[in-house]
Amino acid sequence: MPEFGCQTTICFDVRVAAGSHASLMGLLAGFAFAVIANLLGPQRSTNPERGIEACVTALVAALLTLTMAAFLYGTTAGEEVLAGRAAIMSLLSAITASIAILALFYAMAWLACLSNFSFAAEVITRLTASGVTSVSFMYLIISSLNAVAIAEKIKVLGTPLFTVLAVLSGLMICIAALVQVFWNSKWFTGLARSLAPHDHPERWFALASIAAGLVTSLALGVLLQFEPDSIIPRQLLYLLMGIALSYELFVIIFVRAIPAFEGRPTQPGLPITD
Repeated sequence: MPEFGCQTTICFDVRVAAGSHASLMGLLAGFAFAVIANLLGPQRSTNPERGIEACVTALVAALLTLTMAAFLYGTTAGEEVLAGRAAIMSLLSAITASIAILALFYAMAWLACLSNFSFAAEVITRLTASGVTSVSFMYLIISSLNAVAIAEKIKVLGTPLFTVLAVLSGLMICIAALVQVFWNSKWFTGLARSLAPHDHPERWFALASIAAGLVTSLALGVLLQFEPDSIIPRQLLYLLMGIALSYELFVIIFVRAIPAFEGRPTQPGLPITD
């Protein structure tokens, strides 16, 4: 569409967007650091030690992955050519950012469960398990479509790729709706707590988040050695979105497995038990 002066078929410059996203990730990383410092301050003795430890662990994972996402977006913003490589770099940055946001909200869910406001805690955990996971997955779907449109210089609307990703989006929405419907059911709660590790699940969540961020960072570093007009294979894109959907389910399970959803009273210094 030369009449509009666009460089791509969708008239969207991922490099410009990447600069803004890098700033946002840096801002959220600062927020995570401030909360960690507050939790480790003098008032920490007024909250259950088990919950504080879990919240800080999740926040550290969020801080690290947010920092990774900021660097990846910053690297994407430095691309000189708006082509396939820049689009794929933007997608990898989006994956890291989604992981970081999920880790941040997972920590917020733990923090909410430390409060005496049971209704607020349930709202935040429900929002994290259904709303945040759905939005982050939709963001990855949109980023994937943008990457293909820019790299291959085509319109993806109506293509088999668009159909497959639309089906995955619909599946994610259905899962989120079902989670809300069966949130307080005994079988769903039991399923979540049986699937999540019983011994400090937040540590496994943090390790998974950091590991996923490191993998995407390494992939972006390797991608920089390819030609600017590189494209992403469709099979690899399908695999990435399948893994992303599985990761969203992983987050839902871990959020629902957080103890003390019902706002049960706990004593400082004692572990929260199911």
